[in-house]
Amino acid sequence: MVRGLILLALVSMVTFLARPFVMTSRALDEHGITIPGSVYHKSEWVKVLLQGFPGRTDAPAREVRQASGRVTSVGRIDKLFSGSRSRGMLADQPIEVVGVEFVPEGRTEPVVAVDAIDRGSIAALREKAVVTLHYEANSPRTAYIDGASRQFPERNIEGVVKGSVLYVVVFAALLGAVHWLGRGYKRLVSRSR
Repeated sequence: MVRGLILLALVSMVTFLARPFVMTSRALDEHGITIPGSVYHKSEWVKVLLQGFPGRTDAPAREVRQASGRVTSVGRIDKLFSGSRSRGMLADQPIEVVGVEFVPEGRTEPVVAVDAIDRGSIAALREKAVVTLHYEANSPRTAYIDGASRQFPERNIEGVVKGSVLYVVVFAALLGAVHWLGRGYKRLVSRSR
């Protein structure tokens, strides 16, 4: 009995630790976010999809300027770790990946900045809407849309942890039930002999 519980705990722990890595690897291979517009640096993709798990874009920190821009795209992420071979899991906090085109101060060419925000944090956000944003003067693609919240990484990590713990508890309960039923069956068979 003790040996079985130790084995169950070991298998549950390995499953719990390996699941996010396997899901992330599969999601990276199979899924990405398409953002229409001109994105000149691949770093935006890394910031938005850090190992298949959406994270915050960098906040503007140096020589911060304010501008108004036009929303060129709104991508939505409802599921984490989803792909062609995996349904993924629902995000506790859905995400909007917003592309905003604006002309930085002192420049003549427009740029597209990408920001990942909590869905619903800006009412009536849609393509061609005008939004205000803060950006870095030397790196205008490093921008944050004003009034948007960005709590999705913490909430989604919390959801993944809760889901994984629930998965392990249900698995352990099923194994315990099978063990209990097996013992009951053995007792029943031994009594009938």
